[in-house]
Amino acid sequence: MANIPGAEPIRSDKLPSSNSNSPKAETTEIFGTPNLTGFFESGDFSDFVLRFKDKEFKVNRIVLAAHSDYFKSMFIGDWKENKEKMMTIDEHAHVTSDACEKVIKYMYDGRMETSKLDICVCAVANMWQMGDLKKECEKYMIPQLCTENVVEFGVAANLYGLNNLETAACEYILANATAVMQTDGWNKLENTEFPGSGHFFGEILKIVTRKDEIPQNSSTAKRPKNEST
Repeated sequence: MANIPGAEPIRSDKLPSSNSNSPKAETTEIFGTPNLTGFFESGDFSDFVLRFKDKEFKVNRIVLAAHSDYFKSMFIGDWKENKEKMMTIDEHAHVTSDACEKVIKYMYDGRMETSKLDICVCAVANMWQMGDLKKECEKYMIPQLCTENVVEFGVAANLYGLNNLETAACEYILANATAVMQTDGWNKLENTEFPGSGHFFGEILKIVTRKDEIPQNSSTAKRPKNEST
């Protein structure tokens, strides 16, 4: 074997032993999490297309499958989309092309600004079976509950299986019933204008039945974020 100029030859007695009793080799992370955003933006190495009404995204199947159980099942299964190397996504409710783009960039980059962890991102994470991202959305959204958004957050939590957020929303509504019942969100809930309104309303009623009364004026009631002292 030719030696590399300036390099010390590798001695065979210094090579790792193949003996199974040898101590496990230590490893170290050199590069960290790679940022693949450039490949998404350029479309390089893409082998699949996510198509919407007004735009499309060229993506790499390995990147999607590594983060999403939904896509993993698609790409190893006998799905029509896998054969056609393309999937059409109909925008509905909270699933929008903008939210999907945020989630795709998260798959490539491994990061997302917390301010972007909203209901729409949560809806896409739920659709694509990305449990970790759903948990991050829930963790961020709970402290953001206020009089104006609590109903919409609660309905979304019920739709997408965010149990902690749903419980927090129900408790907030019961503690601030007078203020919440004057909002457009509550009117939409009563008129079942939100997808899944009936299910969330049912959850509120379950909690009501476990309480003697709604603490509208209780001194222990939570104060809405936007309500002045």
